[in-house]
Amino acid sequence: MLMLFLLVIAIAIPLLITLVSQDTKMTVKTKNQTVAYQLASAGVDRSVWMLKATMANWNTVLSTGYITGYNNDTVYNDVNLDNGYYRVRITSVTADELQVVSTAKDSRALEYRAITARVRRTQVVAPLHGYNIGASTIPFQAAVHWGPIIATSQLILSSIALNQLYPVKYSATTITQSSGVYASRVPSASSIHTDGTEYYAYNNVYPIPTPDLEYYIGLAQTAGTYYTTNQTFNNVVDVATDTVRYIDGANCTISGTNSFLQGTLIVLGNLSITGNRTTGGGNYTVPTPPNAWQQYGKNTPSRKGNTTPPTGSPPLAGQYGPDSTNTGEYPGDNGLHTVTNFTFGNGTCPTCEANGRRVAFRGAIYVSGNLSGATANPQVVHGAVILPKGATTSTGWFEIFYDTATTMQTTTQGIYVSTWTETLPVSF
Repeated sequence: MLMLFLLVIAIAIPLLITLVSQDTKMTVKTKNQTVAYQLASAGVDRSVWMLKATMANWNTVLSTGYITGYNNDTVYNDVNLDNGYYRVRITSVTADELQVVSTAKDSRALEYRAITARVRRTQVVAPLHGYNIGASTIPFQAAVHWGPIIATSQLILSSIALNQLYPVKYSATTITQSSGVYASRVPSASSIHTDGTEYYAYNNVYPIPTPDLEYYIGLAQTAGTYYTTNQTFNNVVDVATDTVRYIDGANCTISGTNSFLQGTLIVLGNLSITGNRTTGGGNYTVPTPPNAWQQYGKNTPSRKGNTTPPTGSPPLAGQYGPDSTNTGEYPGDNGLHTVTNFTFGNGTCPTCEANGRRVAFRGAIYVSGNLSGATANPQVVHGAVILPKGATTSTGWFEIFYDTATTMQTTTQGIYVSTWTETLPVSF
């Protein structure tokens, strides 16, 4: 028995030594891999910090395709001075999205890790985008076409126009109803709630774009369109499409039957748009956004107010239902999932709230105070209306068409990492 015991010990000890040795190696390897991963993460952080330093860096990537030091042309060792190195390459995906590939190594064991991140900057992505949209006691009406409604706090469907089953609606909290024929989507909840078609409540919504105020102040001062007192634009027709108007701490009114303003309007005060525009500017033809039909997946303007669910396609009279093979179900509709050019102000859009009315403003509107308008005549906006935290809405009747070409120079604080994944590294 003693001999057998010694034999077992003689066999087990080398095995235990081997297992301990392998475990030690794996521990060291894991440690080195962790160091490399942390270095790769540091490369992403360094890239975001560089892009946030000035918007010029972002624009350089777009114009030249690279930035010196961030084109895999520099090896950094500022995080782990002894044995950790990383390099970064930044490339453009779109005008508002860049790709960062950060590759790192722990030189003691030549362990490599890589991270690919997408970095975005907030831009104009919706025709109506605000913190709180709508109010339970104020008759604010808005018919929104060709793009979604996004509320970064709550969305109150406070009018018949706003409370139709279109367009797609996103809210960070509830989507409630205070008037109209359709019920509240989500009066109260604590988690993501959606029908998968028309509304997304308690959703991770796209942040409100914040304009670079210093940038726009400079443009407006150069053009002579920077104001610190109340301004009224009555029967003003813009020829240039990129006019910048900046009303700083004062109120703005757009009125008259012929007014047609274009460009960027920043009002750090109240904005009122009134008038019955059947003549003058604002009468033009545009391509309908090719994916506009996606906003009418549950109902279309031609069937607004209908409460009976559809029993076929296209829906029957009195039924609500999505975009179908019929044409003219929404502005620019040319049949099932197809669009055609649309002309503002021609009086041939029976599904439009403002049928025959011409555009009052084309471009981006940013209002930090109260937005109001006339109740008798709908005001047409082609572009986007942005209402940051603190902005309110009161009386008014608006029809807002999304223009995918609408852009805004935003602050660098609007730059953020949208996706982050580990990828296969390339040695260096």
